[in-house]
Amino acid sequence: MTISGMTGFARAEGEHAGQRWIWEVKSVNGRGLDLKLRLPQGFDALEPAARAAASAKFKRGSLQASLNLARDASAAAALKIDFALVERLLQAGETFGDRVGKPSWHGLLSVRGVLAVEDGVEQSEEERAALEATLLSGFNDALAKLAEARQAEGVRCARCSRTRPIAWRR
Repeated sequence: MTISGMTGFARAEGEHAGQRWIWEVKSVNGRGLDLKLRLPQGFDALEPAARAAASAKFKRGSLQASLNLARDASAAAALKIDFALVERLLQAGETFGDRVGKPSWHGLLSVRGVLAVEDGVEQSEEERAALEATLLSGFNDALAKLAEARQAEGVRCARCSRTRPIAWRR
């Protein structure tokens, strides 16, 4: 019978359509199987499939998994300045005259709503499904690596138990 450890760490990473992703999964001792997922906003649909994959791979342990997504730098979202809002702010400031001084660009750009990130990347349902399939495949890879880490820990534990002298009770 092979002894499996309960602790381990694994990481899987990849890229899909200009988005880099990284799964990190760690495990500690636990009576049953408990999976805590940290997913980016908008990716909650991955949770049921991730839970099923973890249940198929492990029976015990407290697992924590996180997914990080980053858009490729060349596909970064464009910045948009709301010049109409800047104009309204400048007009509102004229009523104070010289009492407050002239506004700076730094000050104007820090006003909420003046600077916005324009995410022009719209995904079709097929593209979104392909991304989610890639992410789930990466999660399965991370789970496989975690299983290997737990197996390696089990081998080390078994080796330690064979080499320790037995303490006899009196």
